[in-house]
Amino acid sequence: MYNEAITTREQLSDCIREELKLFESEYKKQLETDNDLLQPVLDYIVDKRGKRIRPIVFFLSQGLVCKPDSKSVSLAAMIEILHTASLIHDDVVDRSKKRRGSDTLNAVWNNKVSVLMGDYLLAKVLEIGVAHPSKRVLELISQVVLKMGEGELHHTLRNEDTAFSVEEYLSVVRNKTAGLFSAACELGGLAASASPDQIKRLDALGENVGICFQIRDDILDLNSSFDRMGKPAGQDFLNGIVTLPVICAMEEALARGENISYSDIQSKYLAGDTWIKAFVDRYRGIEKARIRIEAFSDKAIQILKTFEPSSYREAFEELIVNDCVRVE
Repeated sequence: MYNEAITTREQLSDCIREELKLFESEYKKQLETDNDLLQPVLDYIVDKRGKRIRPIVFFLSQGLVCKPDSKSVSLAAMIEILHTASLIHDDVVDRSKKRRGSDTLNAVWNNKVSVLMGDYLLAKVLEIGVAHPSKRVLELISQVVLKMGEGELHHTLRNEDTAFSVEEYLSVVRNKTAGLFSAACELGGLAASASPDQIKRLDALGENVGICFQIRDDILDLNSSFDRMGKPAGQDFLNGIVTLPVICAMEEALARGENISYSDIQSKYLAGDTWIKAFVDRYRGIEKARIRIEAFSDKAIQILKTFEPSSYREAFEELIVNDCVRVE
């Protein structure tokens, strides 16, 4: 993800201020080593921090059941480290040189270091998971890593000119982005000793939030400037990531009898990056993607309302509305 601005900072600081402080300390601690060659790379990763949405989701999910426990902070760090590892590998696969406006790890060092560092972080995730007393933690993380890999490989191995349906897109997103959100919510529930029914609802909540978050990112990929996203408009599509607005526009174009393929769009994009935005606008791709966001966000909020009213629930709802739905 390239744009993860949190617009509920005041509410979040009231709910989980202390937990986030503990998280930052734990995250940094987990990425420390006595290897002098390795530490500068880890320091670079720590310094290029995102907005910590997944740890925030973890603590808010825990708060839906009971007051967050500071002892669970290692699980929040584990989630963020897993997310970071996936981004490092993505940047190598996509040959990305910028993320959130900063140089990627592979741009500063090289692909070999980046791949190995991603693997190192995955090993760190397993180390944290093994140390946790609940067997379910390691089971869940193993499932998430497997599904993320499956989703990435599916996207990479498919014929790039085969029509990409909305259903196929959602299947990939459930495996990749939404899977990590679901894990963050479920782990928050496990840390709060939630009941099986609560865990089930938290898992569904995370999936719907994660899908919203990915679709929003797809829209921002086309709508936002380089200054905001840290990459040119349409860069995800150029990297082979077929985003929902493009899929929706393609479906509409083909339904109207236009003879066009994904490779046609890509070649036109390379000739001028404003073409893809005009194409998506002409066939209402962003409008249709927004409708999907609203549907999944409505599901997420309905699930959220099955939990007792609290400041955590209010903050979570604001997070959904402002950071998973609203696109400016």
